[in-house]
Amino acid sequence: MRELENSVQRALILAGGDAVAAEHLQLSLQFSMPVETPEPPVAKQEIGPVARPQAAPANMRELERQHILDTLAAVNGSRKRAVELLGISERTLRYKLQQYRTAGAV
Repeated sequence: MRELENSVQRALILAGGDAVAAEHLQLSLQFSMPVETPEPPVAKQEIGPVARPQAAPANMRELERQHILDTLAAVNGSRKRAVELLGISERTLRYKLQQYRTAGAV
């Protein structure tokens, strides 16, 4: 979780404007794949740009929530593909979604 926050903060600083591009994120996708994987990891070209809300998120938690929900929408609700793109565990994603439901944000 902390890594995601740090990555987003760094991207916002590097972007210097209202939009964050892929080159601002500086993500390194260094993870090992299970031996028997039915689907390859999601390629960047498979997901188009995600529509952003009109107003900028008020704080880091809101920005994180919006990013997670936008990513889920971009992969048509596939949690497996979302965790690959977000670089978090499925358990973390489930926990975050439960928090959002409890708070009434989803």
